[in-house]
Amino acid sequence: VYAEYERFLKKLPMFVTRMTLYPMTLTHNDFHPRNICLREENGEKHLVVYDWELAAVQNPQHDLIEFLIYALPINAPMEQFRKYFDYYFEHLKEYIGKNLIKEEFMDVLYLNALELGLIRYNIYLLTHNIMKYDFMDRVYLNLRNLILEYQESRNKRGIE
Repeated sequence: VYAEYERFLKKLPMFVTRMTLYPMTLTHNDFHPRNICLREENGEKHLVVYDWELAAVQNPQHDLIEFLIYALPINAPMEQFRKYFDYYFEHLKEYIGKNLIKEEFMDVLYLNALELGLIRYNIYLLTHNIMKYDFMDRVYLNLRNLILEYQESRNKRGIE
């Protein structure tokens, strides 16, 4: 995965431009199961998302990746990720009323995964040396596998 991070850093201006040209929205930017709960009102359960101090305007794929690497089991197969990516993609297109291109969506998702790994999770890994987060192995392995498997699919398509 380090080779992917190095490639991302070398082409950072190009990748940042690509990410900013893709639809962006307000994101939680720390969206994982520890920051959500269900509240029951009038017999119905409603999602409550809290801990918004890291909120940012960025690609919606960011929160999707972050949630899935926490919520799915350790070393979750790529097929499981794809199922949720496909579901999210279809609902996003419907919600924003735009005809998004799946390949572009997935490429921007991949760039967001790299950014997440380079920025947030490298910091988490440093503090994990002292704090021993119980979630870190699952989260980092899922993120790592997602990055490596997507890069392998890009290589098969002849994309650098």
